[in-house]
Amino acid sequence: MTTIINHGSWERYVPDEFPSGAPASTMFCKRADDGMDWYAYTHPPATNFAPTSVKATVYDNRLVAVARDVSLLFPQGATVIEITDDTATEDVLAVYGGQIYDPVANTLSPPPPQEPAPFTNRRPTIVAAAFNIHVADFDIPSIDGLFNIAAAVYLDVGSYMVFFVQPQPDAAYYAVITGDAPAARLSDQAPEYFTIETKDGPGGNPIDPAVLSVQIMRIDQ
Repeated sequence: MTTIINHGSWERYVPDEFPSGAPASTMFCKRADDGMDWYAYTHPPATNFAPTSVKATVYDNRLVAVARDVSLLFPQGATVIEITDDTATEDVLAVYGGQIYDPVANTLSPPPPQEPAPFTNRRPTIVAAAFNIHVADFDIPSIDGLFNIAAAVYLDVGSYMVFFVQPQPDAAYYAVITGDAPAARLSDQAPEYFTIETKDGPGGNPIDPAVLSVQIMRIDQ
């Protein structure tokens, strides 16, 4: 049986005073129930995580970011769990990414079968993912119309990180984006996630649109 430690739910915050030397763009995260700072919780002299365990962020009960190195995680808006009895799996994201976490039973289960894509395309393009993202008050209150999308995280004004349920085979995909932003594009792409950047025009300033509709497209090989 998998042994899991629940390290609580975490949220972004702005400290009263920035640490000396910290850039103004530095993001901070604290545990919701006691205000514990994420950096203090994960760096020496703290010993809250075993070095060889599997750590994961959980959004809407689904494992998204998974790694052994806890410094690779930033759990804004997420629950953090630790799987302590798996010290051998090499590709932990491939094994655990997308699994469903039950916080009451403290267990993991495989993800449910994917529903068919809500869009159909003829070759040469296929829809790899689709969703509508709603933005308000420096947060993402809702995301709907989901196909192969696990979660979205508000990073900054005009910057949102989105995670796939099933990772792409590579980063060779593109986005069709419509909505309230005069200019929107993918600014960072990886098989597991991507970042959307929105501005008030080409080369303009970052803005938060009320809603965006996004389709992630691939060339059908």
